[in-house]
Parts: sequence; structure tokens; C-alpha cells
Amino acid sequence: MTDKTCSECRTVFDCAAGGSTGCWCNDFPPVMAPDPSLSCVCPSCLAKTLRQRIRETCDTLDRTACLALARPYRDRKPLIEHLDYYLEDGNWVFTEWFHWKRGQCCGNACRHCPYSHEAVPES
Repeated sequence: MTDKTCSECRTVFDCAAGGSTGCWCNDFPPVMAPDPSLSCVCPSCLAKTLRQRIRETCDTLDRTACLALARPYRDRKPLIEHLDYYLEDGNWVFTEWFHWKRGQCCGNACRHCPYSHEAVPES
């Protein structure tokens, strides 16, 4: 393990790239090509960046393509803060990425539902 400083927020974090177990960043979906000219970022900053990149990518794709992108990560645990969810007033708010991984609208009128709330009962 190597201590690194996040190039975004200046937080010190552990990096195990090149180690026998691999780095924590391998748990994140590879939706961005690695750029060797950029410095490493901490888990929180990487999750926020990936969430934005996924949102931008899915805005240009149809539903089938977004579901295909998320399908390999459907059963990945644990959930990643800022990528799968964020905390708001102590409550978990699931992101678009979490819902794409779910594969369908759950019917709970979730804030970030990418399925247009199609399973939400009409009131």
C-alpha cells in the first residue's frame, strides 16, 4: 500500500495499484479510460466523477444500452457512496446508476429514477 494525496480534494488515501490484491479502484465500473497523465483521486472523488460520467453517457444512449452498461454490476456489493447512493439528512438517496443496476422501476417514486416512474401507482 502506498499513501497518495487526492489531486482533487487533497485527502490522503491508500493505493494498492500493482499489489497482489489490486487497488480499491478496481471495484468501480470502468466507464472512463485510464489517463496516465492524471493523478490518482480518492474513492469519494472518483465516485463523484464516475457518477457524472455515467449520467452524461446514459443521456446519450437509449434504455437498452444503459441497462447493458449496468448489468455486469447488478450484484456487486458493497454499494459505493457517491456512486450508488449519497446521504441526505441521514437518509440514503439512490442514484441513477443504482437504479440502472436494479434494471427496472421499483414503484417508489425515487428521486433519480431513470425509468420515468413507470411502476409508480397513480394517485
